[in-house]
Amino acid sequence: MIVCLVLSVLTTIEKFAASLSIYVYWIEIFLVLFFGIEYILRLWSAGCRSKYMGLAGRFRFARKPIAVVGRRKRLKKKKKTIDCMI
Repeated sequence: MIVCLVLSVLTTIEKFAASLSIYVYWIEIFLVLFFGIEYILRLWSAGCRSKYMGLAGRFRFARKPIAVVGRRKRLKKKKKTIDCMI
């Protein structure tokens, strides 16, 4: 995404506009398709949770802003102690 941002900024400079605009176009197409497919898969998999089952449940999931942004759970790693027998 940073590459797309940098290329978008560079296309505002006339020197680079002609040569980079085609790359920006295809990167944007790719990103829209990638994130669109990811969102569709999220809606599909939301039905695995009981509160989002069925079509109405998936609409309920889609209305939540967090469904669009995404959520990543932070996993806390527990420190394990190793007992050594000597």
